[in-house]
Amino acid sequence: MTFASRVTAPASAVRKAARPTLRSQVFAVILLLALCASNPPVHAAGPQANLAVPDVTFRTSQDESVRTTDLKSDVAFIYLWATDCKACAAMRDAAERLNRRFAAQGVRFLSVNEDAAQRTWKDYMAQNPSASIEVWDKDHAFRRQIHASHLPAALIVDRTGQIRWRSDWAADAEAKASTQLSSVLQEPPSK
Repeated sequence: MTFASRVTAPASAVRKAARPTLRSQVFAVILLLALCASNPPVHAAGPQANLAVPDVTFRTSQDESVRTTDLKSDVAFIYLWATDCKACAAMRDAAERLNRRFAAQGVRFLSVNEDAAQRTWKDYMAQNPSASIEVWDKDHAFRRQIHASHLPAALIVDRTGQIRWRSDWAADAEAKASTQLSSVLQEPPSK
């Protein structure tokens, strides 16, 4: 054996030993899958997921104040809509069903209207009462802060005030929202 072969042999042995074996790679994947299964993600990806819900004060049709921070310590389902949005009617119906299912478990439902004119919203509310807390988003301040580019849209906020799920509402969103609400409700209350 030459000197050169003695010098290169240990380096190649080190490279070979440092390379993960198929067995260790499979073990790592199984471990990762087990961790994911035991701690499933409760939030959706998006620019506002896991950020604090913005502190905004709204007015109800009875001119009462409602702040988003008033919802802290409760799980909240917040949905944005407008009277001239065709898809919003289906989302409002879904929100009413979710309200009937989850309100008794402590979920607060906040319906945020995005009409340009408050009068349009008030006239609609007079004809279409809801079990949700109904507010109007003056100047679309809340909508801008959560970067909701499309209506209808919905958020789930956990007991600490963190946005855990958001959706531009689609046909399958009610089932997804129900799953997310159930998951967030299972978390222990914050201390």
